[in-house]
Amino acid sequence: MGPSPDNEVVDILAINAAASIAVASGGTAWSRSFPLPKNRDFGLEVKFTSSGSVNVQIDLEEGNQAPTTEDAIDATWWVGDAVSAGVTVETPSGLAVAPIVALYGRIKFTGLSGNHASTVCDLLKLVTTEK
Repeated sequence: MGPSPDNEVVDILAINAAASIAVASGGTAWSRSFPLPKNRDFGLEVKFTSSGSVNVQIDLEEGNQAPTTEDAIDATWWVGDAVSAGVTVETPSGLAVAPIVALYGRIKFTGLSGNHASTVCDLLKLVTTEK
């Protein structure tokens, strides 16, 4: 049985053309930007892998123009939703996402206290359904 025809799944790692995104120690990393669908409800599926502890904050950044530079701070973008204050598990997690209306989004990861240098996000999918 496949997903409902009203649902869409965006593999954000595929947009990055990467198997994972490194979120080492207290560092910050971003996914590549993607168009935010209109009139949709959102969820995020995410999983981290590490040889030590995981502690990663997840935010949805948004903007109405593509970022000047992918994978970097952009002064025209804002945090539209603080998705999770700290994911600390290495199992798949489903997280609610509540974006502000904008044209583009991207996921921002911030390593928090105790996050190991080997931590990577190796599952990152945006799931949407019609409202």
